[in-house]
Amino acid sequence: TEPVPPPHVDATWGLNRPLKHATRNHDSVVLEEYDSDGDEMPEKVVIYTLLGRHSRYVQSYDLLSGRRESKRTKGVEDPAGLPLDDLNHVSAVLVDAVEPLSSVGKKSDKVSDDTTTTKKTKKEIWIPCGFRGDAVNGETSVDYARIVDVDTLVVRS
Repeated sequence: TEPVPPPHVDATWGLNRPLKHATRNHDSVVLEEYDSDGDEMPEKVVIYTLLGRHSRYVQSYDLLSGRRESKRTKGVEDPAGLPLDDLNHVSAVLVDAVEPLSSVGKKSDKVSDDTTTTKKTKKEIWIPCGFRGDAVNGETSVDYARIVDVDTLVVRS
């Protein structure tokens, strides 16, 4: 059956379009962002699919607009020398970014002369575990977590 859009969405819902890259043994997380005026409806709802067997991509899928993006972090290795984009059987967690929002390109609102605060907290996705390799029963564990920037879809270790 055709998916039903959330009640607050008038446009065609994004899930009736396929992912850009097929994936298996991956994980997905959903990020909901609300505007600062306290509105009950999110201004953005994005699902992220993360790597997986036979896939080297991080994909984002905006469920309200239908916009899809994918990115491969190719040629970058973890400290053990293994490719960052070769990971399956992953488990992912959406967390507040390690770097404060004001230090990664967005301005903070000034509260007083010596204190700042941000309207939104930058998010990132941590993938603390997984296997590398695509051969069933031939995968090997990785020693280093992967971190995905939700804005750029770039993977780092």
